[in-house]
Amino acid sequence: MIKNLFIANNFWRVEFKNIKRSLKLSLLVYKDGRIVVTKPYFVSLKKAEEFIKLREDWLKRQIENLEITNSLNQGEKKQALEKHYRLYKKQAGFIIKNKVEKINQYYGFKYKNISIRNQKTRWGSCSRSGNLNFNYRLAFLDERALEYVIAHELCHLKEFNHSANFWTLVSQVVPDYQKWRLYLKNSKVDNLEVF
Repeated sequence: MIKNLFIANNFWRVEFKNIKRSLKLSLLVYKDGRIVVTKPYFVSLKKAEEFIKLREDWLKRQIENLEITNSLNQGEKKQALEKHYRLYKKQAGFIIKNKVEKINQYYGFKYKNISIRNQKTRWGSCSRSGNLNFNYRLAFLDERALEYVIAHELCHLKEFNHSANFWTLVSQVVPDYQKWRLYLKNSKVDNLEVF
């Protein structure tokens, strides 16, 4: 069975193989971009996917070391992304909205609506009318990266620019914000760009 899964900040084609004599799960990464999980028959597909998630850091290192480019074509990527968005929008919304409330306890800014979207070019945005928009994929990145983006957008409620005052505000909640800007730059999904 082949599934397109969101792993290491991108979508990858993962092949699941049942092996009769196998007693454990194993994960292989090939130079041509194939990711193969071999599993015993008694292990469910859900358990095999959880196994991949637990090894995501290792998998990301293998992809980087082998300099593998994504195995999906643009049509497959778009289709996988839409399916992922439909499945996880609600979960992402819960995570992001809770984090906005928590971070805004420090700032105390007033905002109107929070929208969770499948944005193509931004991790987040803030409108002049006080609406906050966040890319649902933020919920699947490092928690500190999520906090940086939320602090970034909340600070635009006070400073609608990228002035020194703006960055001072951001640094009050995320002192190492530059690290997380770089992290997001290296966590591109399709053509997402950092602020």
